[in-house]
Amino acid sequence: NNKIFEWVDISGKENHTIQPDEEKQPTIDDTKLNNLTVSKYMEQGLDSENSVTSNTIFVVHKSRKDSYFLDLRQGIPASAILRWNNHPADIGSYWETINVNGNNLQRSLIDETGDFYDIEDIMSNTWQITILEGTQTDSGKLSIHNRYNDVSFGQGSIAEMIVYDTDLNEANKQTIRK
Repeated sequence: NNKIFEWVDISGKENHTIQPDEEKQPTIDDTKLNNLTVSKYMEQGLDSENSVTSNTIFVVHKSRKDSYFLDLRQGIPASAILRWNNHPADIGSYWETINVNGNNLQRSLIDETGDFYDIEDIMSNTWQITILEGTQTDSGKLSIHNRYNDVSFGQGSIAEMIVYDTDLNEANKQTIRK
């Protein structure tokens, strides 16, 4: 059985993510990325048991733009990253800076409703390194490839995710990217 019941937090902070419902458990992919085990999400997701203190999230992923990528709204308002109702961009205003493969994304006028990051830059179905920086340090339960209440899921693969509870300086970001 290659289903993931629990993704163990190796930081020592006990921020494990779980999925008790076997039908919604992601799987271990047979491929490796830089010697890292890859978890695959096909309309499945994981949730943290406890609130996770977050300011910056580093994630190596390949995510499809069909639904949910990350959601911390059980504690951090406007923190979801998803494609919703065919809107071209729905990246919560909590995320102040988004960097994909070393390039900072710019908010732009996507439609008459306002300035957004283009979701296709983050959920492009290609392997990428994404660094998400919040407007402040805050806490919320982390949902990976699913909505915080498990009613909507996304698809993709994740090789690594690191959640930082502080701002990272540019030197730290460069070290992480390597």
